[in-house]
Amino acid sequence: MPKTRSHTRKRQEKPKQSSFSLLLKIFMILGLSTFILVCIFWNSGQKVDVSELQIADIPYSEVGSEVKKLPQEYKSVAYLIKKQEKAPWFQQVTKRVEEHRKSDLVLVLKDSQGNSIAHTDVKINLESHDFHHGGIMSIWQFSGVRKSTKPYIDPKIYRSKFLDLFNATGFNNAFKPKLEKSHAEHLPKAIQWAKENKIPLRGHTLIWPGEKHLPKEVLEHKDNKTKLRKACNDMIRRWAKKWDLYEWDVINEPRANHMVQDKLGKSEEAKWFKLAKQAAKNPNVKLYLNEYQIVSGVKDSFKDSYEKNVQDLLDQGTPLHGLGIQSRFKFDISPEQIYKNLNRLNKFNLPIKGTEFEVVDLKRKLSDQQRAEITFQVASTYFSHKLVKGLYVWTIFQSSKTAMLNGKPSWGYSSFMINADGSLNANGLVWKYLFKTLWTTKASVKTNELGIAKIKVFKGRYKVSFTHQGKKVNKTIQLDKNKIIEIKL
Repeated sequence: MPKTRSHTRKRQEKPKQSSFSLLLKIFMILGLSTFILVCIFWNSGQKVDVSELQIADIPYSEVGSEVKKLPQEYKSVAYLIKKQEKAPWFQQVTKRVEEHRKSDLVLVLKDSQGNSIAHTDVKINLESHDFHHGGIMSIWQFSGVRKSTKPYIDPKIYRSKFLDLFNATGFNNAFKPKLEKSHAEHLPKAIQWAKENKIPLRGHTLIWPGEKHLPKEVLEHKDNKTKLRKACNDMIRRWAKKWDLYEWDVINEPRANHMVQDKLGKSEEAKWFKLAKQAAKNPNVKLYLNEYQIVSGVKDSFKDSYEKNVQDLLDQGTPLHGLGIQSRFKFDISPEQIYKNLNRLNKFNLPIKGTEFEVVDLKRKLSDQQRAEITFQVASTYFSHKLVKGLYVWTIFQSSKTAMLNGKPSWGYSSFMINADGSLNANGLVWKYLFKTLWTTKASVKTNELGIAKIKVFKGRYKVSFTHQGKKVNKTIQLDKNKIIEIKL
């Protein structure tokens, strides 16, 4: 019989899709960054090899958006804040802050078996900036030993309000060798308190080489070079060895205070730095040269003198680790000029600290709002500069209104930030707004299917928290550069 054609056609089988074709489609749909991640983990299931990750290839996670309103506590300085933030100079500050003060944080969450913890909400809260927005304390106010001082401040209020505004500290007089007998006995408790609260403590100063600032056991040898040299060296060696600090102003104000150098030679300064490094109780101590009117001043001769001093020390192989810029603002200087003054120091490529920041009224009369405006400008500009590592407020609490300096009210009378009752004045509110509200990270992100989350945040110490299988997990991490951090349960 002749063959008949079947009316049922055989379906044509689709050619099998190659792995390459599938990957190509994924690439077209998801884009390069996600495509690279898929390739890395194509055959790895839900286990991630952190060593194979590249930060640049990982896409940023979505961060819950929220409309930010200015907290009510800043109501009295709201107009000031809005005005400054709209200024052209502040737009440049914002760009520099993004570049110099933030880093990429990549979190990789794993369970005890090494499996990825996927699709999990993670809270990331900044506990302390890498940048030191510090406050210089009075040992009398900290310890409360002089109750006759007016206004008297309860030490508990003093310490709690300090922690509300600042993340690093030092003492105005307690670490000066000349004042050892009246101050040193109160320091151990203060040092312990700083350690317990994770507050870095800097020392000021190992030698202040002007005649009126040296202890009598040094001054009594001022006419004998050999004995004077030994007395200075013994003082520096003993003082550096006595206190476990992370940082020292080795020399204070050598431009105006140089009695010792005049007698022994300018080269003694380099020897003092080397001696301090050798004797320091903390082997990782950082050593600074502290001087005034460098960024806050208007005289180029002061700037030239400081820069020459720094270069001379470096040329002698001095262990000079940072530049101490007192930052006591007595003159009207624009934010743009402040930034230019800071840039003069870029050639040394050394960390810069504003060690004694105050807005001084001695030659002008400022309202509280005007003083706060200057604080806003100085703090913002310093924070945005790539080499500045900290700015320390010299007078944090209200001082006695009867305090006098050369017959005039001392600058501490007007430049403080915290009133005697613990409330913040305009100066303090602006400081808190910048470091605790504007420049902070408090965010929530969700890990992807590989247990990875990426976010750009301010550098500093963080508390990272999430919940896995009903168990709350809290971790403390430190971020000082772009970093991948694996958290394994």
